[in-house]
Amino acid sequence: MPPPQMLQSNQQQIAALQLGNQAIRYEVANWNKYFSQDPEFQSIATAYPYKISRNDLYGMAATLDKCYKWNSLRKLFFSIMVWGFGRTGYGAFRTNKMVTDNNFQKVVEDTYCKIKSGKILNAYNDFKLNKCGSAFFTKFFYFAVPRSRDKPLPLILDAVVSRRLENDCNLNISRYAKVARDKVKQISAVYSYADGYINYIQDMDNWAKSLKVQSDQIELFLFS
Repeated sequence: MPPPQMLQSNQQQIAALQLGNQAIRYEVANWNKYFSQDPEFQSIATAYPYKISRNDLYGMAATLDKCYKWNSLRKLFFSIMVWGFGRTGYGAFRTNKMVTDNNFQKVVEDTYCKIKSGKILNAYNDFKLNKCGSAFFTKFFYFAVPRSRDKPLPLILDAVVSRRLENDCNLNISRYAKVARDKVKQISAVYSYADGYINYIQDMDNWAKSLKVQSDQIELFLFS
């Protein structure tokens, strides 16, 4: 499948995107309602008190890749959720439900190992964590993986990206995601769909090669 015309028309803009510079603002006070005594969150709040960027997350993942520690993986997961939710009011509430899930450590560690070894489909099918749907666990997939890998990156797939694929790229979203829609029939949420996710990362990888860009540059362009 060739890249959608919209992506072809914006190749130069996509190629110019600086991935690491995308920073998301958040409100520490909202998160302190749940995590004022949490050492990993307080470490994040001290280092990044107003906003957190992709570069910050890449750095944490690279450090973790060199020296694994559970507390460091927990901090990375926390940081990804802070980045992902940003100023969304319910972000801290949902993250609290995730990290207090009885299976939190097992799910996160197992997923991290599978993603690092390229077992993306297994990681997707096996991921079960309270209040953490595919729009957010694919963020964890994306940041957890070593960025030097040759295989297609496990990219973020959320409602925003799905809307752009459907509305601006004129693609049949059922190839990539199962979705919910609002009153005007716009995509409002995505549901877990493992085979669709694999189609998505493979197609994005192929489009990136065709356009001579990175697949996550396309993802950021669609999100933006």
